[in-house]
Amino acid sequence: MQRREFFGLAGWSLAALAVGCARPPDLGKKLLITLDPQTGATRNTQEVSLPKGNRTPCASARHGFLLAKGQSVLAVSFSGQSCLCNGPDNALWVRADLLVTAEKTSSDLFRVSGQRFPDGRILWQKDLGYGHLLGFDSQAVYVSHPKGISCFELESGTERWVNGELSELQSWLVTPSSLVVGLGNAGRVSWLNLTDGKVQRTLTTTTTPNRVILLAGDDEYTFTLTRRIAMATFRPNQSTPLWIQPITGQDHQAQLLGYADRIALVELHESTVAVDIATGGTLWSDSLATHLSICRDVVLLRRGRGTGGGKMSLELEARQLRSGKSLWKRELEDLHTATASSVDQFFLLTEPV
Repeated sequence: MQRREFFGLAGWSLAALAVGCARPPDLGKKLLITLDPQTGATRNTQEVSLPKGNRTPCASARHGFLLAKGQSVLAVSFSGQSCLCNGPDNALWVRADLLVTAEKTSSDLFRVSGQRFPDGRILWQKDLGYGHLLGFDSQAVYVSHPKGISCFELESGTERWVNGELSELQSWLVTPSSLVVGLGNAGRVSWLNLTDGKVQRTLTTTTTPNRVILLAGDDEYTFTLTRRIAMATFRPNQSTPLWIQPITGQDHQAQLLGYADRIALVELHESTVAVDIATGGTLWSDSLATHLSICRDVVLLRRGRGTGGGKMSLELEARQLRSGKSLWKRELEDLHTATASSVDQFFLLTEPV
């Protein structure tokens, strides 16, 4: 079992007792800054001690930051508590006190674990063929692997169901009632019942075989982007799209950058594009920002900027989600600043000035 570490003075004392002669982690100071979404004003600043080194943000989490570096994931809550998971390279922060981590233990093995935050205690583990963390709801986490798709209870890891019919997933989405997956290179999308994993519905987005690489939406609208073909939205029990918008071949590697309030933020034409998934209309577009956070009706875009002499700084810009109106900007020297959001605040994790 991999050793998990958690930090702070009390945290290190307990970890040291558990592993005997383990060396203390090399810690550095970071600033955790809380911002008002509408104005960018600083609401609070606190100093936290974290393992040194720059880390790449994982998928956004409503409970804090998830930062990856090699075979480790660092979770930092908005209150400043932290937990370092050595081994995993991906994680979902499913509850304030619970993480689900994914770890590639060999070329064909995939270990999924449930562990407490912030003490890192392992609650359960599952060794599967290599796969992906698909998403979660309040009761369960959904995982793909070579034998299909499984649903595991968050607290115990008990497998509720497995669907062995579906494989080669390219995209996925958890809605209040369904797990929606894009399958293989056939342009197919299937909806699975969250209770028993049975397929409720399947449709084909295109007659030209190609994979569906983006999914977003809810129980009323499902937004798809099919590689090299088109963007479209489908309603329940309809096989034809509500709307369809062709895309050029150069956008076949598009990313879903964020989603909220039936607005998908998509990388298209080397830009960040806001698409109203109910109408297909482009609400606004801006220069590409592959890392962003959304708080209510405000999106915080993060971009690197050249400052001369080969140096790079960071520009943060807040825009209204629907209109694209610029609300405020902030320049930082630390290119490796991470951003995240809770229900009503933005957070920055950055180097001290």
